[in-house]
Amino acid sequence: MAADANILKNMILIYSGKGVGATSLKQTKCTFSKIFRDHNYQIRTINLKQLLNSSWESRCALLIMPGGADVPYDRALRGKGNAKILNYVKQGGRYLGICAGAYYGTSQVIWNAGKKDQIIEDRELKFFKGSAIGPAFKNPPYSYTDESSARIARLTLKNNDQAITYYNGGCLFKFEQKNKSKIKKEISILAKYRDLKGQPAAIILSKIEKGKAVLCGPHPEFDPSLMNNKDPHLKKIIKKLHSDQSRFAILELIFNSLDLSRVNFKKLSETNTQPKPKKINGRGAKSH
Repeated sequence: MAADANILKNMILIYSGKGVGATSLKQTKCTFSKIFRDHNYQIRTINLKQLLNSSWESRCALLIMPGGADVPYDRALRGKGNAKILNYVKQGGRYLGICAGAYYGTSQVIWNAGKKDQIIEDRELKFFKGSAIGPAFKNPPYSYTDESSARIARLTLKNNDQAITYYNGGCLFKFEQKNKSKIKKEISILAKYRDLKGQPAAIILSKIEKGKAVLCGPHPEFDPSLMNNKDPHLKKIIKKLHSDQSRFAILELIFNSLDLSRVNFKKLSETNTQPKPKKINGRGAKSH
């Protein structure tokens, strides 16, 4: 019976409730549809009402909380929603939090501490018993209105390979000093920020009873062919991402860590070396 139940878990669900950035949602849907097009996964969005009231857990292979703003996630999901997500993961489910979704999966969010827009709040999921501190890169300051704070993030992966990815407002992960050694045994650091002092964690894997959660500060799902190549803040980033396809190594590490179907990421990266530029209109509301 358990094997039959696993066969049914063929849906990758992307949260689309309030707070999700329009651009992040579209990038996540497009990239993951491309990655899993030859696999038996259905890529679908799930809104707040569906997450709270439907039995999505029975068929969900992976729940993704994409980029956007984590405060609306908290206000909508606190209590019942978070309890459903946490129980799903504990029972063998998988969670992937990207940027805002990564902040949301920790014990505490610390955003722009000391600034007018600072957020210092606890969160309920606590897949990482520590703090998500952001933005990880302070200069230029985070922009809520344009891509002026976007940049390339250089990462060192778990196997010591180097990779680059799009970044804008994502977090780094700080371990709680209390029980730090115990927490480190429960957490695997999948990638570190190369250009930040001390090379703090950029992507982490946490085991929660029978399930797993990956929290990812930067945006390896962002496909440069879907970015606005007329935006002056993005031109150099797009060019760099087109010439360096190592973001696929980041995605491969994430999905292998979550024990999802093996994907030929080498083939995917080769088919993306000469993409035709496309444009997504609108950046989407985003605080982190």
